[in-house]
Amino acid sequence: MNLTEHVVSYSLEVNTRCLKFLAECRVPGADTRAGSDLAPAPPKAAGAQDSCSPNTVYTESVLARDSRRLTSLWHLAMPAAAPATFEEIRRHYKELRGAAHELSLAPANRALALRLANLATEEADAATMQVLAQRMPAPPELPWIDLCAVFARDSALWRDPQAFQVLPNSHLLDRLTRVYRKGHRIVGLLLKAPDGAMHQRKDLIKLERLVRLTYHQMELLRAGLSEKGRSQLWFLEKLSEAVRMRLHMEHLLQALEDDPDGGSLDVGSTRLYVASHRERMNRRIEKLGQGAFGPKPKRMRARLDAAVAHLSIADVDATEERVA
Repeated sequence: MNLTEHVVSYSLEVNTRCLKFLAECRVPGADTRAGSDLAPAPPKAAGAQDSCSPNTVYTESVLARDSRRLTSLWHLAMPAAAPATFEEIRRHYKELRGAAHELSLAPANRALALRLANLATEEADAATMQVLAQRMPAPPELPWIDLCAVFARDSALWRDPQAFQVLPNSHLLDRLTRVYRKGHRIVGLLLKAPDGAMHQRKDLIKLERLVRLTYHQMELLRAGLSEKGRSQLWFLEKLSEAVRMRLHMEHLLQALEDDPDGGSLDVGSTRLYVASHRERMNRRIEKLGQGAFGPKPKRMRARLDAAVAHLSIADVDATEERVA
């Protein structure tokens, strides 16, 4: 198996988890919609919800996490897309990114508000955060049948033997290394900048994307990584979570500023309370960044090459054309 095939195989495992999640939260009656050939859904227990909730109050679902993971894998695999299917893959990639965004953003904002309410030591702060959580935009109603269609298309594209060209391993590792190099540069600037200078929203959005891509793409090689490599992967995972949480704090602070009831919330002390958590998260991001992007890009590339060799992932001749 070469690296292109390894990406496809791993991505199918992730996709299967998503399809299994959707099957387990089957919506009664969905099988009767136009164009569906699904078997009737089993009856639900009394009191059960009639819709598929992709998240619990405090945690993300497999669907939310793995939809982001799949977008990262498509980013890595894009150079291997065959000319005949490139436009179809590009459209699907855009659609999947939209679904991942909708599955992640609103639930995470509300969950963070509830989490900060539980952590508050002042009753006024806790009460304000609870009200704020209720006022945060509700998660979008993504129709179950539409989500099934997105992930069914995802599965079909990964399985299509004509969808990908076989590329030399170096092509995909070069792409991963370029993403890492960009992240390494931003973290370096963040650590050297004056306090808060690199914690602006635009910088954090860019950092979040680069950390997420690096983490999910490096995850492909987890079994072949050295102990240091697996430690770095842990830092990348925690950094990805920290940067996303830091961005959600900006949403909460903006919501406090935009109190729709004309000042009905006691936001003065609560704003300071959320800001204190924001500063704490800034320090955590800087600390995790050192572990996630400590190796220089050349050393990182050597680490990736060693992982591929350890996994015995075969290289291919550049004249080969398709994933078998």
